[in-house]
Order: sequence, then structure tokens, then C-alpha cells
Amino acid sequence: MNKIDIKDLNKYYGKEVTIQGFVDNVRDMQYVQFIILRDGTGKTQITIEKSVETNQEMMELVSKLTLESTLKVTAMVMENPKVKLNGMELIPSAILVTSISLPELPIDIKDRDKTLRETRLDWRFLDLRREDNNLFFKCQTLIEHAMREYWIKNDFMEIHSPKISGASAESGSETFKLDYFGTPAVLSQSPQFYKQMALSAGFDKVFEIGPAFRAENSHTSYHATEINMVDVEISWIDSVSDVMDHEEALLKNVFTTLKAKYELDIKKTFNLELPLFEEAFPKITFYEAKQIIKDKFNYVAANTLDFERKEEELIWQYVREKYHSDFVFITKYPYEARPFYHMLDNDGLT
Repeated sequence: MNKIDIKDLNKYYGKEVTIQGFVDNVRDMQYVQFIILRDGTGKTQITIEKSVETNQEMMELVSKLTLESTLKVTAMVMENPKVKLNGMELIPSAILVTSISLPELPIDIKDRDKTLRETRLDWRFLDLRREDNNLFFKCQTLIEHAMREYWIKNDFMEIHSPKISGASAESGSETFKLDYFGTPAVLSQSPQFYKQMALSAGFDKVFEIGPAFRAENSHTSYHATEINMVDVEISWIDSVSDVMDHEEALLKNVFTTLKAKYELDIKKTFNLELPLFEEAFPKITFYEAKQIIKDKFNYVAANTLDFERKEEELIWQYVREKYHSDFVFITKYPYEARPFYHMLDNDGLT
């Protein structure tokens, strides 16, 4: 009998199925035992009536179960509106314990705040069993799929650039250096040059999703020592408007896809509302943004040619309040801020 995902059990009412998963909870009551079994798709309730004549072996097995042990269960799927969990229960004919966990786990899977972050990272495979972590990786998978779906639909070509390079793509002080068979080399900071070479080769539109490495000795939540970077490059553009149009269409496709599949899960797990896209993303020039931050929030940064992190947060707050948008394009950036990346217009701005 093939294993059934828990999320698909409502297709099998009145039928016997086999499921496998982790023991999420056990309740051993006077007349009945309950197991909450969890796999990567959801949770379900298994009900065992306490009967010495028919269920003695299963009763003894359940009484000794530890949380996060794994089971293989053959059971009848029964619709039961009284059951709060999905309005169904499974009546088992056989339960096989496929692994036994320790009675006391090294981390608290139910409540992450009860365990130090460092300890959770030491036991990362257990920490990833939490519902929020599981959903996080599901969303990441879907986001990357939605990006690729959009790009492939619009005739982009996927590339895979080298991650060991003979020279840095950006600041040489922020590279991880290594020996490449007697030749100095670095871990790649960015596929920037490779993307541009691809365009020169006649690959009109390219993208890459892959790792990048930056030796940023920082302990903030914004450092990028090892990241999964999303890169895209397009040829034959007339202005920055072409880039903004592409980026807006890409993000709208990503969030529309994410909203369709995981909106309720994200709201329940993270208490977050996914953004709506009823209007085009607002556009504000760099110096207009600087003035807004000064006038509305009474904040003036030392750097006049770029944004500080706080300024980015403040301008997002302004855009959220005025335009009800989670996204904004800042245009007319000073050329001096990032000359390598800029395409100048007739006014010498981007």
C-alpha cells in the first residue's frame, strides 16, 4: 500500500491508507488514546479505543511512545466533525514504530523561545521540524519556482557561473581567499561579470539563483557572509524604466503565486499579510526621498549620496502609509554612489 500524504487524507474517507510521520502529541485517557501524527504536509489524529480484546498490543505501544518518534500507520480514514483537527480521525489496524526518540529532547520544538538560539542551531535538524521553519522553506521553494516560471515564460536563459574565481567581483577586502592548486583564488562575491559576459555573447536575457560569499565581518542580521543570491540581466534596454518594469512584473508574479498557495498558512504562522498589487509601484526620486525623510521624520543622515539602513526603513514607512505599497522605486540616484552600476540619462542621473 502506497504512503499517503496527510494533506490528501480527505480524498480517502472510508478507505484504508498507510501514512508515516512524527509523533507530534500523545494523549492517553481512560477509555481512549490519541496520537497526533505530523508529516511535511500537515497533522492528523489517530484514535485507539481501549479494548483489551482487540487493541491490547497497540495500547501498550502507544503508552510507551515518545514525542518525535516516527510511525508507519495503516488505518481507516473516517470523517468526524467532532474532531477539531481537520474534522477527521484515523482508526488504525496496525502501527509500526520506525524510530524511537529520547524521552527528553535537547531542544523544545513546540516553543523556540524556551531554547537558546545557539542550542537550536546545534540541533538544527530538530529545529527545522517546527511548523514555522517548515513553512519558511516551502515558501522559499515556491518563490524560486515563481521566479523561474516568470523568466522562462519570458524567454530568459538560466546560467550557472563559477563560484571559485581568480579575482574579486567587487571589493577585494571582502573576499574569502583560498589556494587553487597553487594559484591564489577567491570565493565568488557575485555573478556580475559572468552575467555581463553572457549578454555580450548574445544571451539577451539571463538569470541565476545561486550562492555568493562575502567576507563581511559583521554580527548584525544584515550581513551577507554566505547567501543565496538572485541575479538577472537584460540586454537592449533604453532606460531604467525597462528594468523597473521587469522587476515589478517579476515581484507581482512571485507574490501572486505565494498568495494563492500559502496566504492562510503565512497569516496563521507568522501573523503577516501578503502585499496587494492593485496599483503600480510608486516611484520617488532620490533627493525627494531625502527631503521626505527630513521633513516627515526629522532625520538627516551623514551620507548625502546614499541611504542608510534607517532611511530605507523610514521611506518604506512613508510609502506604506501614503501609497499602501510594500514596494517603492527610488530613481535619479547620484552617479557617485555606485558609478560601476549606473546607466546615465541626459541629466547625468539614473
